[in-house]
This record gives sequence, structure tokens and C-alpha cells, in this order.
Amino acid sequence: MSREIIELVHELERDRGIESDTLIAALQDALLAAYKKTPGSSRHAVVELDRQEGDFRVFSIELPSDIEERLLEEARQSGSLRRFVYASSSSVYGNAERYPTEETDRPQPVSPYGVTKLAAEHLCSLYAHNYGLPTVSLRYFTVYGPGQRPDMAFTRFCRWVHAGSPIQLYGTGEQIRDFTYVDDVVEANLRVGDADTAQVPAGAVYNVAGGSSVSVNEVLELLGTISGKEVRVERSAPVPGDVLRTGGTTDAIRRATGWDPKVGLREGLEEQYRWATTVLA
Repeated sequence: MSREIIELVHELERDRGIESDTLIAALQDALLAAYKKTPGSSRHAVVELDRQEGDFRVFSIELPSDIEERLLEEARQSGSLRRFVYASSSSVYGNAERYPTEETDRPQPVSPYGVTKLAAEHLCSLYAHNYGLPTVSLRYFTVYGPGQRPDMAFTRFCRWVHAGSPIQLYGTGEQIRDFTYVDDVVEANLRVGDADTAQVPAGAVYNVAGGSSVSVNEVLELLGTISGKEVRVERSAPVPGDVLRTGGTTDAIRRATGWDPKVGLREGLEEQYRWATTVLA
């Protein structure tokens, strides 16, 4: 499954400015084929095809919600699904009503990415309500760590600092983010995936946040300390759809599964810097 999907996503990346119904249809088929091949006793469907928050330019080829609807329909008919885990995003909150943000606070996305994530959540809730499908949506808050895509912020920051190049930064750097290490995100997925419906009811929605709400400028300062190098920054205008702050409470998922983030920002950023400057060097 991973190889087929990665190859198709790479094709989408290369053709990101071109409408491509053929590629989208191929990815739909690959997802469904991979799901059908998975043994019924161990099926856990995790759906995540990430795009940069606020990237309006690629929205024309954002994979449509009918992919998820087809997966949900297959899952409904399988009769053996234990859990359908959807990888949502804190982007559904937009500029949230309060911080830390709770799952019951009103979502008000300000980017196409956030809108599509919220639409997919609603599909999960719909199938849970109408068919009892054991879905759960996890709202990830700014995930980082080794293995991150090369076009994502932390990987680019690490590579630029290591190379002595200036960091290209959108906005003032005072944007605050609740950074969450990838290992903690994986653990959250496993916890909800293995939980029964008494612990995690069908249609549940949980924040997955690292609890490290700091500004981007603070991250760059920390990166300079970790690398021992000077961090030079070239600033440009903010990206449309970029929010000023994110930060989520994780009380709900803690009560349901016992999950708590374990990796602090410094430890996680050290691991990502080590990976980005060796594996990607």
C-alpha cells in the first residue's frame, strides 16, 4: 500500500499545477485496493493525504472527499472493521474562539485545507450516526519529526540552517503553534484504534496536541542552539489562510485512552535536525 500511494502522490506533486482526474482516480483505486487486501481481523483504515495549511495554489487538485466516502462505504460493508481512524487537523478551528481549544468549540476554518478536513470529519460522523460505523477523527496539531516531507517547515528549516542558508519565513514569526512529535501522534492512533466503543464511541473527535505552544521565532532560536549555527531569516508576507495561533486541550483523549504526549519540543527538534542533516544530506 505505502509504495503505491507514495508513487502516486509523487506524481501529484510533480503535476501540482495541472488538473489530473486520472491520477486522482488511480489513487482512489489504490486506497480501496489496499484496504480490501488487508485481513478483515486487523483492518484499521487511516486516511491522511496532507497539504500545507493555507496553500491555495494546490487546492485545484486537493483530493476530494469522495475518496473518503468510498472508503467509508467499503468499511460499512465489510462487517469486520474494528475502527476507522481519520487523520484530521487543527486547521478546522481556524482562528479559534479560545485557547487551549476544546473539541466542542466551534470550527471555523480559514483555508481550503481546513474546510476539506472538516468536511471529511462530517462524513465520518455521518457514517457513525447512520450506520454505527466505529469512526474516530483525530485533530493533529502541527506534526513534526523525522520522516517529515521535505517541503514542510521544520525539515526546510533544519536543512537551511545546516547549509548556512537563510530561512525563508512567511510572516513575522510570532505565529504560535502547538507542535506535536510524530511518535506521539502514532501512539494516539494506536490507542484509539485498539480501544473498544465503550472507551471511544463511534463518531468521536479528539485533539492530538503536544502541549508546546510556542512561536515560530522561538523555534528558530532553539534550532540555532541545537545546531550551534547562526540562524539567518528572510521574511516575506504571510500566507493566506495562515492562523495566528493554535493550541489544543487533550483532556478528552486522555480520559478515553490514557494518551499523553511524551516528547518535548527540544528533544523532538533535536531528532528531526539529526535526521534532516544525515538522511537528507
